Amino acid sequence: LSPRGGGEGLWKLQGDIGTELWNAANGPVAAAPAISPDGTRVAFPIRQQGRAMLHVMNANGTGVQRLAESLDVRGAVSWSPDGRWIALAANGESGPRVFKVPVDGQAPVQLVDSLSLNPVWSPDGEFIVYGGPDVGGVFPLKAITPNGQAYPLPDLTLRRGAERFC
Repeated sequence: LSPRGGGEGLWKLQGDIGTELWNAANGPVAAAPAISPDGTRVAFPIRQQGRAMLHVMNANGTGVQRLAESLDVRGAVSWSPDGRWIALAANGESGPRVFKVPVDGQAPVQLVDSLSLNPVWSPDGEFIVYGGPDVGGVFPLKAITPNGQAYPLPDLTLRRGAERFC
């Protein structure tokens, strides 16, 4: 991400050469981009018309497409290890929920029915870690399978500011 021209754009640095992939004039990038596991695509939310909408493009900046247009993305997104899905949190009437979005353009699937943020796919694809509701500056770390089943984790709580998990 790089602020240029009054908003957040997206740049690719290869060696000493920087190439602008997304210009903020088309809508500022709303959160950190995610690179697909095979390195060929980039997913990122763009702020347009008061909402953050999921965009995917080729790693060279071509082939931009908008996915899951009904969702208002909150925070960064995460690719599944097979590159077929993107996990994200999206705002609804009662706060953000975790969804998985197929990159083939089909409808998104809501995975979590309670307040949930910052999903990150596990490297083996077995589960998705996410943050639960922030209460008093701390929040539980939880996990769910790609099929929407709770995945057991030990009781873990994190302090506000630790919202991105790797």
